[in-house]
Amino acid sequence: MNFFQKIEDKSEWEGVLNRVLFKTFFHMPAWENFLEKEFSWVKFEHYVWREQLGVSMASCKVFGKEKLISHPFCEYGGPLPLRREIDFQNFYTDFYDFFGENAYMQIHPYILKFCAPKIIYAFVSGEESESKRATFWIENLEAGSGKLWAAFRGDYRARVRKAERMGVTVEECKTKKDLERFYTIYVETMKRHQNIPLPFGVFEFLNGGRARIFLAKVGEKVMGGSAFLFYKPFIHYFINASDRNFRTYGVNHAILWHAIQKFAGGEYAYLDLGGTRKGSNLEEFKRGARPKEYPIVTIGERGSRVRDRKFLRLMWSLVPNGAMKLLSPYLLRFKI
Repeated sequence: MNFFQKIEDKSEWEGVLNRVLFKTFFHMPAWENFLEKEFSWVKFEHYVWREQLGVSMASCKVFGKEKLISHPFCEYGGPLPLRREIDFQNFYTDFYDFFGENAYMQIHPYILKFCAPKIIYAFVSGEESESKRATFWIENLEAGSGKLWAAFRGDYRARVRKAERMGVTVEECKTKKDLERFYTIYVETMKRHQNIPLPFGVFEFLNGGRARIFLAKVGEKVMGGSAFLFYKPFIHYFINASDRNFRTYGVNHAILWHAIQKFAGGEYAYLDLGGTRKGSNLEEFKRGARPKEYPIVTIGERGSRVRDRKFLRLMWSLVPNGAMKLLSPYLLRFKI
């Protein structure tokens, strides 16, 4: 029996989004519409499962083969709760039965709050857990920044103070010139890590509205930046990059502390530091803020093997920056 009702009309899907109890930035119609325009090989499909969950899946064609992912280029997509108690065990089974083996989903940990505790344990700690990545949340953001500063590791606080002594200031990105400079730093960072960067259009989209880009500068020189997404009760630390020539300046620490000071004591309860592969260097940076760790539960296999092909990744890292910027929109599909 098919328990997934397909929603063909986008206005009807927006009605579903108005009823869900939680949704991420990545589920916003504006973001999905942007991805469809930016990447001709991406097309979103929408479903309601047993009147319990809204489900958004992107159909992506790679070498003529269709893959389904919720959502591409994002920390997590996942289902959206339409009521407070979700039968996640049956959703897990029905998902495989309906979408097959070519579907993949990363689930926001907050959604698990709508599941029975025993189901959460099965997928997070038990045999059915497939989580290889975790996210880190700075909690109680609405309480103010004083306690959060005190919770930072000593070396973390020292780096923030050093950034101040070095004359690092943090401000919202205001000009296209600064955005372009930050994008160049981001491409260089992705190249260093042998990854394929997102196109510049993504950064133009993120610079305003429900997303903001904050830049670290000394004088007029851009040294790094971070894109933050806003969806209650979360602020989401999404994309970050810094100029390695200034890595001793504490740029990333300064940006994060600036965001905490700016938004602590307001309407957001959590600062999500974003998905991180376990054991990575980025994980150590995030742990310095003394956040709480949550696993990112996945359903299905991603299927991409680009991450495992070290030779291809090495060759890609040798491509000149200009060529990398031009080619990335076409090559990103191979990460799906």
